[in-house]
Amino acid sequence: MKKIIVICLALIGLGLLHDSNKSNTKITVINMSSPASPAGVFAQAVKKTVDGDWYQSSHCSQGHDAFTNIKNSVVVYNSSVAFAALNKQLKNCQIPKNVLISAVAKTPMHICKLLNGTTDLERDKVKLGMASMYAVKKHQDQFNNQSRNGSVQLIPYSGSKTVLKALLAGDIEWGWMGSGLANKNSNKIQCEWTTDKTDKTKQFLGDKFSRLTIPDFAINVVIYTADKKTAEKVTALLKENKEFNKYTKTSGFTINTEPTQQDVDNINQIVQKMYNTWSN
Repeated sequence: MKKIIVICLALIGLGLLHDSNKSNTKITVINMSSPASPAGVFAQAVKKTVDGDWYQSSHCSQGHDAFTNIKNSVVVYNSSVAFAALNKQLKNCQIPKNVLISAVAKTPMHICKLLNGTTDLERDKVKLGMASMYAVKKHQDQFNNQSRNGSVQLIPYSGSKTVLKALLAGDIEWGWMGSGLANKNSNKIQCEWTTDKTDKTKQFLGDKFSRLTIPDFAINVVIYTADKKTAEKVTALLKENKEFNKYTKTSGFTINTEPTQQDVDNINQIVQKMYNTWSN
């Protein structure tokens, strides 16, 4: 008996004997977006809030495989990535059935120019930079298929940060970017337009560009998991964590930690509408 106790103590000292339940409590946050995108930054804030591990998938199909194989994992789903997956015919990139939703969030886009910019988005010939998945001919035609003097040429970039970089460099006159990034750079740029119809400080894009199919476009995020205890834990942490709540106030994201199935169904419908509108 003494010999067994000695061996166990030795194993504990080597870190080879541990509480198996404790080892499985770490939550892994699976990010399907670019880490630099608004949804990717949101996912990093979730990881910090739950003090979890990080899994960066190279594409959403790989992210789904990771979700099915990693215990105590949560996925930060991005509606834009889901749209791109439909366009590329990737499998398992939509919200799975029978998962548990911890929260949903969304952030609108702002359309901005430099502080000293003199062009008019509605009346002049301008270059408008946006993420490549939106910068397609069908979308460009919607901007231009109406009576006005100007024309908009959509220029594709990898995401909001590269759009901002191009705008600051003078490569484009206007930039379509996440509201959080735009707000952080308000000392350099002015955002006259928004896809948020509730924002009274800017012009709603749909008021002037009436041919846009989705003038109220927003990036929609869903945090989901397969485990009830994990879902409840994540929801509680998102509600209670002061740093996370501070982040959401400055990031442009609005978060709902008590979502319904209708909220999820609405997001699925938005993704399908994006595909019907902008797919190549």
